[in-house]
Amino acid sequence: MLRLPAANRLPGRCSDGRGIVERIHETGTPAVVQMQRQFRTNNETFVVDNQGADAIGFDALFAMFSTKISNFATAKMVLGPGKRWNPDQEQSRWLYFALGFLLENRMQLMEIDIKDAARTLLDVVCTGRIRHRAVDIRNERNFGREVLRIIGYRRSYLVKRLNVPGNPQELREFFEREQQPLPLAFDEDLFRVELPRDLIELMKRHDPGKFQTVRLSQDPLEAAKAVNRFARNFFRPYIAAIENLPVTVSAPLSQRVYSLDTVQFDDDLRASLLINRAQELPVLAKAHFSSTRDRAVLEEIVRDLLTRPEVRELVDRHLRVTPRAGHTSKRIGLQSYFQRFDEHSERQAVASAQWQRIGSVSHELMHFYCHKDFEAKSGAVSFGHVITEGFTELMGLELLEALRRGVAQGERSLTDRLRGEAAAEEFIEAARGPAGRESYKTALQRAREVENRVGPQNVWAAYFLGKPELIGL
Repeated sequence: MLRLPAANRLPGRCSDGRGIVERIHETGTPAVVQMQRQFRTNNETFVVDNQGADAIGFDALFAMFSTKISNFATAKMVLGPGKRWNPDQEQSRWLYFALGFLLENRMQLMEIDIKDAARTLLDVVCTGRIRHRAVDIRNERNFGREVLRIIGYRRSYLVKRLNVPGNPQELREFFEREQQPLPLAFDEDLFRVELPRDLIELMKRHDPGKFQTVRLSQDPLEAAKAVNRFARNFFRPYIAAIENLPVTVSAPLSQRVYSLDTVQFDDDLRASLLINRAQELPVLAKAHFSSTRDRAVLEEIVRDLLTRPEVRELVDRHLRVTPRAGHTSKRIGLQSYFQRFDEHSERQAVASAQWQRIGSVSHELMHFYCHKDFEAKSGAVSFGHVITEGFTELMGLELLEALRRGVAQGERSLTDRLRGEAAAEEFIEAARGPAGRESYKTALQRAREVENRVGPQNVWAAYFLGKPELIGL
């Protein structure tokens, strides 16, 4: 069992005899130590104090921490000189216990390079990519899990428990637009004639301006928090093992969710939506379009369409009600307007709108947690939409179905967190009704075929932990 360095195992003691862990936990202040220490490592002598100016190399730093650093205050002095690693008080405290945790348990972590793991902790924390609350020694297990997540140990451990498909070539066909032994020549002339017409017809057919809508006044952040809380448990342990987890103390979900009501759209965003919508059009298969080979032509056609004012207005109406998650920024934009159906009363319309919002959150939250190494595979196959949207829709629907099932079965606390401004009776009734429509049908069907062959655990690990080889890629 992994263990955190306890007070009675640390050399550093406070003047009153208590362990350094106890002292930091109780007062938030370091022990009183001499302000200058001398270390000899690798035949070099280092004098460390608060005004130290010489950078200490990592090898020397690691050797010092492994054998000689006895308490937090000394550790902070060693980390500070040279500004290479210059953690603040909070970061220093976290690093002191995190590095101690690795060293204390190095015999049980023999399959990883402890030195590389220590470097990762220093780089990630000291560059400000992750900031941490003060160590709470009352929850050693959670602290240990966090350290193991950052260094990638949990990710590696979970992946090793799963089997890589024996014949990945059998799965490869689901990621290609055409099941052909060799890619066929792109019919660019046909593509340039039919794509603009078909794409505009599709956008007009689903023009939000044609439908009655319901506006939800509650901040979408509340629904996002409720769905996120459920998702972290539903997809356990995979989300919690993401080594570059986008939600941390320094960037919680509250800083990542925004409303689309006041967003100003630009042509890059408009083009992105049109390209996304074009992926399911039959003309792409008809013209033997390949995501890897022919994307530049698609982008050129879309940019040309956006020079027409009426097309820009049409796309903007779609954008106002189309949720999105930035793959790089990891920010989620959520809409406030939802389709209203004629057969619904006012209260039923609000309940239906809330479930539409939950469905949107479920899908976008999957984008939010998707590992960059999984997303990168979309450019390596001819039907990259299976990667970017097929698996996202599949897992979003699995999450939504679990939420609906929980509410329909009368889980009161879940219902109260999810229903927002909807009345409880109508919200539960809607959960027991038919599910909403599915999106990205072709890509979704392909993703389901893959999951049926490798199992959901492989899909989840591939998606969240960036291990596409688990689904044959």
